[in-house]
Amino acid sequence: MLVTTLLTLFYSYQEYMVSIVRSEKNWEAEFDNIKYKNTIKIAQDDNIKDVSIYESIGTTRENLSNITDVYRCFNLSAYNQSAFENSYINLIEGRFPENSDEIIISVDGLQVLETDEEPINYLEKNLSFNINEETKKYTVVGLAEKLETDRKVLSTPFYIEVGAITYLDDKIINDDMTVNVTVITNNLHGIYDTVRNLATEVGINQKEEIKLTEEEEILKTLGLLQGENNETPCFFFNTPLLNYAGVLESGSDFAKTLYTIRSCCNTYCCNCINSCNIYVI
Repeated sequence: MLVTTLLTLFYSYQEYMVSIVRSEKNWEAEFDNIKYKNTIKIAQDDNIKDVSIYESIGTTRENLSNITDVYRCFNLSAYNQSAFENSYINLIEGRFPENSDEIIISVDGLQVLETDEEPINYLEKNLSFNINEETKKYTVVGLAEKLETDRKVLSTPFYIEVGAITYLDDKIINDDMTVNVTVITNNLHGIYDTVRNLATEVGINQKEEIKLTEEEEILKTLGLLQGENNETPCFFFNTPLLNYAGVLESGSDFAKTLYTIRSCCNTYCCNCINSCNIYVI
């Protein structure tokens, strides 16, 4: 009875943690810096359920800050419809972009737009961005709590990139455009084979894991660690999600631990332990 109760609690914990991870951003594996034409191959695979596409457009060249000694610019990205749905962006006001002429900005953007004069209506405000030697006008249609494109550089504490996201319109996409792609599979327990087979087909390698120091882990948790700027095509898995879901590779330390737990529990309750969602592949 005790073993059954413990396994029920473990199963509930699995389901809870998986839902927590997915609520932050729903993806199982990611392909970075690949050509858009390769996303078509990925999307057409029978094992792929959903594909989200993200394009990093760049940062504005002008200093948009109205505060002395603080440099602020917008860091602009474009999301397709699936990316907006799976990123779970918390809008404070307004709506999501519906075309490539509209953007949402993070709340930090208000410090860029505000002046000492009367409060402005940032919704429907027109902004002109100079990015990659080109000037483009956008209309602000929404304000978000925080965007993953918000960046603060620790080595330069007065340099801030404010997140802004526009709509990735199919009409302006070309095959050689560089994008990042996250996927959701039809069969989570076959994800390692699915993703690696697709990676082989489009000719990219798995991203090497970078070990962070304890200080870097803390800064990453606080959202203060700037991400690495690596433009090499690669793929990687949403390891926390897969670990919580019990989908593990046999060589991992996490898998070895579960092997031990499984062996002990099998001694007492074979049927119960097998009912738990633990898959070592």
